[in-house]
Amino acid sequence: MDRYSYSGMAYTAAKGIDIDWCIDTEKGLPKPDYVYYLYFDDLAKLENRGGYGEEWYEKLDFKKNVKTVYE
Repeated sequence: MDRYSYSGMAYTAAKGIDIDWCIDTEKGLPKPDYVYYLYFDDLAKLENRGGYGEEWYEKLDFKKNVKTVYE
């Protein structure tokens, strides 16, 4: 499944919503069999990707916030 609970929590918390609230909203959902976290050291390089910035959440500062929440 693409962008399951953990992703939703991280993106919501990156917007400034309390992380505990984000976690509570996901309680009771089935746990995934596997979670893959793709770590990218230099987020600024993401901007070189074709079409970067066209999606709502593709802003470098926001991506940094999401990365912080995941870590």
